Amino acid sequence: MFGLKIVKSSYINTLKKDLDEAISYSSRLKRNYEDARSKITELKEKERYLNTLVDSLDMDIDSKDSHIVKMGNELSKSRELYNESVKEKETLKRAYMDIEKKHKLSSKLLDEARRRYKEIEEQNKAMSDRIQYLENHIDPEALDGDVSDEVIVEEDKMDPNSGHIDIPENNISEVTGTDAGNDVNVENKTEEKKKSKKRKKTKKDE
Repeated sequence: MFGLKIVKSSYINTLKKDLDEAISYSSRLKRNYEDARSKITELKEKERYLNTLVDSLDMDIDSKDSHIVKMGNELSKSRELYNESVKEKETLKRAYMDIEKKHKLSSKLLDEARRRYKEIEEQNKAMSDRIQYLENHIDPEALDGDVSDEVIVEEDKMDPNSGHIDIPENNISEVTGTDAGNDVNVENKTEEKKKSKKRKKTKKDE
């Protein structure tokens, strides 16, 4: 009987020990559960933050995609405008080169026209001086009545450069004016000589 009590007491102690361990284990499980719930709550908050961040990034990506598309369109348009500008530049360059060539040619023609006009002007002046010299050195009284009123100029005393020279149309009027003035002077002086001869002949007959 006494042995049975000892066994019973030992069994009860063992059960108490097991119960204490079970309670301790249960407490640990409870603490772990609370920690797990806290971590789950924290993870849920992080998940919400990450979802918000993902949404924000998606919006940024969409905005950037739209901006990239807009920039791509602008780039295409800029390239088209640039190509048109390059073509226009080449056209203007060719036009400028043509104008420059024409300008050089017109300048050359103008210089040539000026040079020829100056030559003709000098020739006309030389001829006018020669005519004036001959008129001043020919004595009308010494001329015979049958002698022609024509003034003959020796070819070797003529200006060697007095040949015909073509000049541009824009200088024709100026040169023609000079020649016309010289012709009028010569005609007037020839007419005066004729009248002078007639007067002298009349006096002789009387």
